[in-house]
Amino acid sequence: MRLLLQRIWHAMEPAGDWAIRRMPTSMKLIMFRALVKTLRVRTVAVDGSYGQFQGNPLDLGVLSEYMLTGTYSPELMKFLLNWFRRFGPGTMIDVGANIGLTTVPIAMAGVDCICFEPDINNFKLLQANTERLCPGASVKLFNLAIFDTEGEVSFEISDWNHGDHRVRVVDTDGAFGEQHRAVTTVAARRLDSVVDIQNIRRPLFVKIDTQGGEAHVLKGGDTVVSSADLLSLEFCPYLVRRMGQHESLLIDFVERHFVAGYIGNWHVHSENDRLLGIDELVRVLRDFSRSVNSTEHLDLLLVRDRAHA
Repeated sequence: MRLLLQRIWHAMEPAGDWAIRRMPTSMKLIMFRALVKTLRVRTVAVDGSYGQFQGNPLDLGVLSEYMLTGTYSPELMKFLLNWFRRFGPGTMIDVGANIGLTTVPIAMAGVDCICFEPDINNFKLLQANTERLCPGASVKLFNLAIFDTEGEVSFEISDWNHGDHRVRVVDTDGAFGEQHRAVTTVAARRLDSVVDIQNIRRPLFVKIDTQGGEAHVLKGGDTVVSSADLLSLEFCPYLVRRMGQHESLLIDFVERHFVAGYIGNWHVHSENDRLLGIDELVRVLRDFSRSVNSTEHLDLLLVRDRAHA
């Protein structure tokens, strides 16, 4: 009987593989999550272009992109790796490092990395991934929320997108059902109080992806962020406003400290748009701010000097 069952299994498996490959992406993820819950799987390892990453199998954000495509924000990563080749292996400050899909390939290129991730589960995965994939690299990890205060802050947990955990400022109804999320507390620091800008290797790239906390990060990290040679910044009016701020603060900061930049969406796997002068870029952001009435966002890549574009 056991031999018969093995033969039936081996006969059916290719048909199952064929059917799964042809399923729509959304259906694959639904089935995968259902199996993960049923079988009590806590961690998976996913092979891709940046190596084998450990992640939470219930994450439909960062990890699912790597599972489905075998890569993560490839156009951004290509730009960054080329940028550090051109100008030298300086430093990356990664505010919102998640499980390390940006950190690892940059660290493997010889760049010093200073990474902040407030969620303890993401942080443990970040530690595991960096220790295994780039053991000799210069990587400093901090289990901290970067904010405009020092101490502890409330922190809400997304049960489906583990890149969408956020510092909680309000608990009103939200577009993503934020009012129903579990809440914990995490340690918070100001970026200017953690990073000594005088003792880092240049050039400096700063990435800020904090799900609406960007204005708070800038308030507590003006010195560090304004000195970045290259800045990656998420611009989502809905998220910024939910954090009790207005995106005009981001626009004013960009206009004050940077001279040019690109506008895109790194997760749709499209090429960089053309380089915009700061006046045109700010105009686009102000128009977007006035017209957007959804959760849409833009990804910004900004330079302080056109020579670094």
